[in-house]
Amino acid sequence: MLTRFRWIGIITLLLITGLGLATPPTPAAADESLKVNRVSFAVTLPDGQPAQIVGYLYCHGSCENKLLQVAVHGGTYDHRYWDGPQINGVDYSYAHYMADRHYAVLALDQLGAGESSHPWGDTVTLDAWASALHQILQSLHANQNPTGARFSHIVLVGHSFGSVTATYLLGQWPGDADGLITTGASHVPSAPPPELLAVIGLLEASDYSIMPADVRASVFYYGPGADPDVIAYDNAHLANPIARGFLNSVFPIQFDDAANHVGDVVGPVLVQLGDFDALAPAVPGPAESAHWTHATVTVQTLTGIGHDVNLHLAHTQSWSAIDGWLSQQFAH
Repeated sequence: MLTRFRWIGIITLLLITGLGLATPPTPAAADESLKVNRVSFAVTLPDGQPAQIVGYLYCHGSCENKLLQVAVHGGTYDHRYWDGPQINGVDYSYAHYMADRHYAVLALDQLGAGESSHPWGDTVTLDAWASALHQILQSLHANQNPTGARFSHIVLVGHSFGSVTATYLLGQWPGDADGLITTGASHVPSAPPPELLAVIGLLEASDYSIMPADVRASVFYYGPGADPDVIAYDNAHLANPIARGFLNSVFPIQFDDAANHVGDVVGPVLVQLGDFDALAPAVPGPAESAHWTHATVTVQTLTGIGHDVNLHLAHTQSWSAIDGWLSQQFAH
């Protein structure tokens, strides 16, 4: 017959060896392998033309009832901005990082980018993309949607022009998402870099144009904070043509609060700005917050980071802060 002390010894052994009472689960349990599913959404553009918007859904195990981050890339990219590879031992995949922390991430190809429809470039405007994104978000709120899952909350996460699009959308359709995260976009006016101004004519010469590699490297990166191999990979594999209609509809309204609808956004908003961002320089928090007149805004400055937040060496500074903010706002 086992004495009380022998029982205590057995239980202690089980705890030490992990055979009985398990330790707390890691961010991604071993039996929950990462799933990446291609998803397509049928939308109708403002001119009545049908289009397909393609996205990739990342999650560990089931996506059911998880907080969904709908990630919207900026100009000259597609969904892969959110799913960079491992280079020189550093992981650049925002989607994998967040999936490991039990979020679902839907990284979309914007209209005119990646695997989504490419209508005539002059019709790929901010209004067209916002309308398409609105239809996607409306479908995601339904029990039956192309992802096959229902979600506890939906948060829009934007970068650069994607941040402008997400803000523009939620200012008009506030019920589409429960929160908003913007990176690489400020509402405090700043002068565009001279090297970007020098190629505007080139970018507007045809309905879809590729930004020159040297210009992308200069305006998207803070050299001392980035791996040259990442910049080379970006230009070789991530660069996408950008539609003339998108350029011509975003540039005029990015600092016009009435036109970009920033003052109409409600609910929780997180704004992240890199301290070496040539396109959207970091500004004092109150200066940026003043534009979000109806939202509850948190403004964070990222150190050692240029415009392409996800592709700088210090990117986890951004990602961990987003995870913390989401946990605070939505008890994730």
